[in-house]
Amino acid sequence: DPLEFRRDMLKLDRLKACLVLAAEKSGWGTPLPAGHGRGIACFAGYGSYAAHVIELSVEGKKIKLHRAVCIVDCGTAVNPKGVEAQMQGACTDGLSTALRAAITINNGSVVENSWPDFQWMTFDAMPKVEVFIVPSNEGPGGMGEPGYPSVPPAVANAVFAATGKRVRKF
Repeated sequence: DPLEFRRDMLKLDRLKACLVLAAEKSGWGTPLPAGHGRGIACFAGYGSYAAHVIELSVEGKKIKLHRAVCIVDCGTAVNPKGVEAQMQGACTDGLSTALRAAITINNGSVVENSWPDFQWMTFDAMPKVEVFIVPSNEGPGGMGEPGYPSVPPAVANAVFAATGKRVRKF
């Protein structure tokens, strides 16, 4: 089980707690319809800890996102609404770069010139994003980056759970 594997390998108690809470909040281990999968991943950095569970379905080569559960332990959340917004934005960024946005090279030149050239997630493609902030009396950690790194691997793990196949490129 991906949750048990990660939980048993982790040495950081706060990261492990985020992972376990993500599993709990997402209903990890409960049955899903055929073609659906959940993926889990976690990250520690910048004095903060985060975990994500992404739930999606796959039909042919089409991925539909259903739910994103985001857990963060950033120590004392000085501005909880700001923390929530950072996690939502980081989740959107992670889903976009995992599934849509790309930097491509044609004849030795980058094709994309600026932000409008990237296929970012649109409202209709976004899943329900749920953010849970771990209550803490620890000193505040960073909140710009910690919500991003575990999203793409959670997506890849969810695709594997749904299809039984490892996908390296979408």
